[in-house]
Formats: sequence, C-alpha cells, structure tokens
Amino acid sequence: MKEKKEEYQEEENIQQEQEKEVQQSDSSQSSISPFYGIWCGAAKTEAEAQKQAKKIRENGFDAQVFVTTDWSNLNTEKWYVITAGIYGTKEAASAVLQDVQRVCSDAYIKYSGNWQG
Repeated sequence: MKEKKEEYQEEENIQQEQEKEVQQSDSSQSSISPFYGIWCGAAKTEAEAQKQAKKIRENGFDAQVFVTTDWSNLNTEKWYVITAGIYGTKEAASAVLQDVQRVCSDAYIKYSGNWQG
C-alpha cells in the first residue's frame, strides 16, 4: 500500500512540474507552448486529420491538428493528432472533457510535452 501511495505522489509531482512548465514556457521556442489537450484522434495524413478536426469544429469545439514529432512526449513516428482545444491546466481540460466525449467517445486528456521544434 505504501508503494502505491509513493507512486501516486511521484505522478502528482511530475504533473505539477509539467503544469509549471506550461505556465513558465519560453515563448521564443514556439508560438504554441506546451498544453493539455483533449485528444480525439490521429491520422497518418494531414488531410484525414483536418477532416476529423472539421467534424469536431462543427460541434462547437476549437479543434486543432498537431504533428506528434513536434512534442517531447508524443509519438516519435509522424502522426497528425487532433485535439478539441488547448488548455493551460489539466483541470481546465477536465471541465470540458465530458462535452467533448459526446462527439469523440474515446477522447482523453493528454499533456503535449515540451516543444522540440
């Protein structure tokens, strides 16, 4: 039980550090800083990703497409991922998640990682 508690605390500490990075990110790295996204899908082509994003936008969300190789903790293989908005904190994304899941049932929150570009 103690190990699980320590593991949970370590995950919580990592999350807090990541949130600090979001808030303190260097704007010279990119016009898009690290963020929490509500990930709705991925595609091997930009055209397919844009098609998915359009459907999400039609349902009232600020869908955007990102290339996974541009972020430190996303897939190293090139994929185009679709997020229903970008959020500065996990809590902000959590407040919208259920609404997004009405459109994208498998949607989940993911931290984008640090910009590599």
